[in-house]
Amino acid sequence: MRISSAWAKMAIENTGLKSALICLTIVSIMLSVLLFEANGKEPIIIERSCYSKALQVVGSQQSNEEIENFIRIALSQRFDSDMKANDLLEAQLQNQKFKEQAELSARQMKQFIHLNSLTGNQGIYSVDSDRVISVGAVRSALRFPLKVQIAAVSRTAVNPYGLLLINVEHIKESKNEK
Repeated sequence: MRISSAWAKMAIENTGLKSALICLTIVSIMLSVLLFEANGKEPIIIERSCYSKALQVVGSQQSNEEIENFIRIALSQRFDSDMKANDLLEAQLQNQKFKEQAELSARQMKQFIHLNSLTGNQGIYSVDSDRVISVGAVRSALRFPLKVQIAAVSRTAVNPYGLLLINVEHIKESKNEK
């Protein structure tokens, strides 16, 4: 065998290997792009029962309706005497509720809150609400405007909203507004 024919065969093999390497690199890049694109989509969840159907997947972003429902429930947990506080309230708010309820029960009083309207965005909301305080059979409703701050957390079975009530402040009315 001649050296020139051996070099020619080796050059042909190298060209074939280089073209195969380029093709495999292009295919792996395309598959990586498709994998990242498919990873960004919401999964299809199928409920298996007598009639199988695709379920609606709840995204990580909360809708305005979810936020409003969360604030209603979280404020009820914070202020209502009959509601138990759980994972929707930050620990500081749970402690405040415990102290406030101990003070109210010492006076034989109960309270609950009724939301009228809700405005705001980006985690800070203004809530127009009424605070109903009862002493025995006597009830009084007082205007109770609030400034509420919420934060997003991961959704769990206990906290399906994926939100946490961080801070609640009573907005004091000025004498000019009265």
